[in-house]
Amino acid sequence: MKRGLDSVIAEVIGTAQANPERAPMIYADAARRFARLAANPKNTATARALARTAQDFAAMAERPPVIEDFDDLLNETYEAYHAVSDGPGDELARMAVRREIHERESGENQMRITPRSITEDTPLGRSANLKFAPTAEDIRNGIVDQQTVIFWQGRKLEAQACTIDIGVIAPPLPDPLSTFGFRPFAIVEYGSDGFKTTAKLDVGYGTRFTIVGNYVTVLLGMGPPPPESLGGSGILSVGASLGFFAAPSIAPVTYTAYIDGTGGSTQSIIRPQKAQVLLPVQCSDPVAPITLQFYDFGSVLLYTQKIVIGTAAANTPIPITNDVARIDVTYTGMLVGVQVRLPFQLAL
Repeated sequence: MKRGLDSVIAEVIGTAQANPERAPMIYADAARRFARLAANPKNTATARALARTAQDFAAMAERPPVIEDFDDLLNETYEAYHAVSDGPGDELARMAVRREIHERESGENQMRITPRSITEDTPLGRSANLKFAPTAEDIRNGIVDQQTVIFWQGRKLEAQACTIDIGVIAPPLPDPLSTFGFRPFAIVEYGSDGFKTTAKLDVGYGTRFTIVGNYVTVLLGMGPPPPESLGGSGILSVGASLGFFAAPSIAPVTYTAYIDGTGGSTQSIIRPQKAQVLLPVQCSDPVAPITLQFYDFGSVLLYTQKIVIGTAAANTPIPITNDVARIDVTYTGMLVGVQVRLPFQLAL
């Protein structure tokens, strides 16, 4: 930067104070500008200070300009950058002073329900534009096949109930002529003190569940579309958020195993992590005869369940006993290219 950091900050603050009605937009533009500067390899020496300044302006853009302490915060932030000289190492001193002001203004000494390890930079909620096998052009436009949207690693004493909410931001409009397929999923990892559990689950139009731990990550992704989706995978905007309290949903968390194009052959499904109940099997053949065989960890057959889609017995959930590790699915009907869905209820 040709000009000093202090003078640029002062200019932005002065412009915002002179135009209070446009202040949020001015601060947002400044935040984006400083974020780009921080990412520039030419500014490696001051990257941390530039990134912190970008975060400051982003926070200012979100705060209403009518609150009483707004001008005080601007003035104190400006003064903090002038509290030390421009000698070597003084950027760190500026950052320390700025952090002290932020903690005081954000109510660091007030009662809080979030763990102490949570800071303004902890990703507790994000969104992603998902597509299976995105093209190079898609990736340039911010479209990905999977993305981590939540990450928190706390201390041992911070293990507690955490509620995760996942949902579609903008569901695609129903279109009978659409040739795209959508199979979004989420992978949640959580645990405490060296123990970690990983579970894959359906996203659909949304789900919410409560887990316990001091470590939580959530990855959102798009699975391969069904073969009949001639247009391939569609694009779906999905988001997730994390709250430090228990708010479980009465609706079960599910994970659906898809068997595409079956016809007389047997296909195996590894028992999904945390799966406890097999909900009614779904099939594109409305009167499909299906045989389910349940095997243990040593591939020993434990029991067999035969169902016929469309009958009352087929609508009864099947508990999965503790020793089941694999399920073989056989469709014995006459149709070709039949699609079978096995929705599992997860213990989340």
